[in-house]
Amino acid sequence: MMRADESEKNRNLLAAIDGWYSGTLSESGAIQLKERLRNDLQACHLFIEYGDMLVSLSLEGEATHADPVDTWMAGAHKAEESAIRQSGWRGAGIGLLLAAVGAVFVAVSLLIPSQQFAPLTLVKEEEPTLPSVAAREPVIPAAAVISEISLQSGRRVTFELVRGLVRTGGLLPGEKLLPDDELHIGEEGLFVEMTFASGVRLVLQGPAQLVVETPMSARLVSGRALGFVPPAAVGFALAVPSGLVRDQGTEFAVDAADEKTSVSVLTGMVDCELMTTDPIAKQSRLQRGEHVQFDPAAGLLVPLAMSPASLGRIVEFHEGVAGTAGDVQVFLNPAPLPSGKEMLLSDSALLYRDRKNVSLGWSRGTAEIQLTSSEGNSPVHLDRVSLQAREEFADNITIDSYLVRLKTQERKLLVVSGSITFRQEIVGVITSTAGLIATDEILASSELAADWNAHPVESRGSNESADVVDISDDGKTVSFKLQTSGAIDEMRILVRNRAAEAAVPLNEIN
Repeated sequence: MMRADESEKNRNLLAAIDGWYSGTLSESGAIQLKERLRNDLQACHLFIEYGDMLVSLSLEGEATHADPVDTWMAGAHKAEESAIRQSGWRGAGIGLLLAAVGAVFVAVSLLIPSQQFAPLTLVKEEEPTLPSVAAREPVIPAAAVISEISLQSGRRVTFELVRGLVRTGGLLPGEKLLPDDELHIGEEGLFVEMTFASGVRLVLQGPAQLVVETPMSARLVSGRALGFVPPAAVGFALAVPSGLVRDQGTEFAVDAADEKTSVSVLTGMVDCELMTTDPIAKQSRLQRGEHVQFDPAAGLLVPLAMSPASLGRIVEFHEGVAGTAGDVQVFLNPAPLPSGKEMLLSDSALLYRDRKNVSLGWSRGTAEIQLTSSEGNSPVHLDRVSLQAREEFADNITIDSYLVRLKTQERKLLVVSGSITFRQEIVGVITSTAGLIATDEILASSELAADWNAHPVESRGSNESADVVDISDDGKTVSFKLQTSGAIDEMRILVRNRAAEAAVPLNEIN
């Protein structure tokens, strides 16, 4: 005799199969059903027999092949029609249908020898091939899609997606994320970038846990995140422990790695809200370059003078930098530092991004570039050109521009050295004062340019003849030793833009 728990298990299976064919099964229920089919041969047979029965029920008259199974199905059809007339398809009919399917499964098992069933090969990594039926699983629009996963040590790294009760590993770029999906990143330093259907881009740095809610909201349970919100998605909400960050069109970073969440605004502004037992929530609006820490114990939003040091690596990833060495510090441009604070970092080479997605035409033979401008520019000579640029790049490409700035507090000789590795190939480097001035019109940040006005133009390439700059053979690392005895020494690095190649069109997310 069948035990009560087994009977209940079979009834749940039958209900799930019925929901699949009728199109009413939930997303989590469908995932659990597929997992059962992967591991339970009997469940697969029942799934197929149920599909056959539904086809039989849709036919009028008796079955054309009068074997015992067909005769039983014809009788079940008549009983079902009677139940429908009395109480409707989903009333008494569904109970009769589930009981009938249980009976037909037993009948088929007795009437047809087990060896007549072809052996099924079930591979856990692959979706089972299901019968083609009219009713399909309801389509749930994706809230976001994974656009990039960082690679470490030359190997493909993975992380975990939790959908319903099912955990899935080995995810790759292009994976769609549904509402209520959870991302678990256990690996230290692993970066995962996703694009929401609203256009919002969010970068996670492991270890981290994030719940995708809607195209306009997510919940950061732990870890670090950096978000870019375009004007069309103003109002995007990121829930954090003890509070909420609502973006107003900006770039912002969040560190929820400890009990006190911190928020830094890189560009634009955000609204921060601290949830406490006080019925009046604590709110604060942050502007570019401002930082705050959530302190739920004190019930306060505490202003910070500087962004947390832990946000440095995620800013680098967002800026397209794979790593730095030596006397280098990376900042988002416009710089997240109050005016004049750069002087506190006078022993470092500061890296800023000038402009993104700039079209560039250039000549391999003369190493001269032509930037797209409404007013036109004279050709500018690249002082260093990568091997990839000479051999592989097209004549017209899209680039990102970065500025390396060495700034002295006093007029004394200062020498710094280091290296910067980018995620994309370097096109070339400009170190001469003439080349820097010639490219300012298109590439320079207006805020950085305003700062230049405080210094003589000729000081921008201070000791440029003594500077040493090299590009690695793989075209992704620039090494340098810069010297200055004046106010500023700079160089501009042109890097092939990745976003133009790898961006996921919003119309493909759903």
